[in-house]
Amino acid sequence: MPNLVAEVRSLARAAKASRPRLDTDAGISWPAVDTAWGNFVGWDLPFATAPAVSAEEVARRRALQRYYLENDAAAARDIWRGQAERSRDPQELAMAADLEADAGSDMALPLIDRLRSFQPVEADIVLASLRFRQSRLDEAATALVTAFVRLRMDPWPQIRFVQKALTLAEAVANGDRTTTRRLFDALEKPFSLRVQNTPRLVTRVDLAAQIDPRGMCQSVFGELEPYIPWTQALLTMRRDCYQATNDPRLPTAVRELETFFAGEPLPLAPR
Repeated sequence: MPNLVAEVRSLARAAKASRPRLDTDAGISWPAVDTAWGNFVGWDLPFATAPAVSAEEVARRRALQRYYLENDAAAARDIWRGQAERSRDPQELAMAADLEADAGSDMALPLIDRLRSFQPVEADIVLASLRFRQSRLDEAATALVTAFVRLRMDPWPQIRFVQKALTLAEAVANGDRTTTRRLFDALEKPFSLRVQNTPRLVTRVDLAAQIDPRGMCQSVFGELEPYIPWTQALLTMRRDCYQATNDPRLPTAVRELETFFAGEPLPLAPR
């Protein structure tokens, strides 16, 4: 089904009724407005009816598409570095900072400072990414802990950055028990509006496995019960945990793992 908002917008454009009546358009860049709209609602929606724009605006849109739609940071960075105009809004600024951080470049630092005034959580996550790329793991962990604590009260960061932070947590832990414990404890409480709650709990399962698999597995799997994410890895870890700890929930764990395997293609080798 086509997106209703995009369809109405296209019809309005065709009827020359897509913009408010103003005494003057002075000071308004309608191509910039269209770019912001496309980036806000999603680049996978129809956008072909927009009027012709400059090559630089086309390149700007291409960079945003590569980053937000295709998750191709390298391509987005190559295009974005050719832009003469700096970021126009917080979403563009977050992208610009993240692209430099992903490259391990200190060029990200002034962008992170600017981003912090709009989105402190996103700024902390991008800083963590930068320090991770620079192998400054203790600083990366500190930035992530700050972000996770802020997320308990702040519902506004982009979901992609929350997901990035959870992925980074496991990489930053890197088997160091002290760092892993800091991150594990920072993820103890739900984020505001319970955003990304299941991924948060799954990350705690993975971190607990680095700290004390047998001693901590019951409590972290207990937080996920009874709706364990339906993956072979988690269902197997849960069964092994309950088996090792004589947990009374073992029969359920065994049955659900067998149900999972029953729905999978037959393996070439024994499981």
